[in-house]
Amino acid sequence: MFNQFHEFAKYLMNTYDMEKYDYKNLLPKTPIDLNADDISKIRLGNAYQAIKYIIYHENQNGLGTVDLLGNKININNNTFEDHHIIAKARTKQNKKSIFYSIANIAVLDRTVNQVDIKDKNIHQYMAEIQNVKSNFNFILDHNLLSHYDSSLDEQEIILKRADKISKLINGYFS
Repeated sequence: MFNQFHEFAKYLMNTYDMEKYDYKNLLPKTPIDLNADDISKIRLGNAYQAIKYIIYHENQNGLGTVDLLGNKININNNTFEDHHIIAKARTKQNKKSIFYSIANIAVLDRTVNQVDIKDKNIHQYMAEIQNVKSNFNFILDHNLLSHYDSSLDEQEIILKRADKISKLINGYFS
């Protein structure tokens, strides 16, 4: 199943203007069945871009419409960039770890990412966001994060997100 998804990802990346083509007619005939472990292994490349496309362009199940601060996302706007939920500087792990996967990436305003959040511990910046945003759980849902639990360690947070991403992607193809 992963290979079929990868082939579809290559198709998406090679399409000149994805919005102009009805690529759903070209979807694999057998269901895609990715699990959290599959998602945790996806790094930069075609599959990564395809998942990001499905979340933020297709807004599958109405998700992926706001960033971690609740700002409406326009992925084509150059003010948004990939944000490592668990900062790379904090992980100090090899590039094969879950922290380098799509499961650890969300879209965020560039300035907020580089200046406000930067390398903060997730528990610190989640607490800050929670204190100022009344729609905190809505924001978490739209970024495929479980309802915030400060007792979870960083790996548990990302593994739960990998599971949510796998379910979203599998649902997209069903």
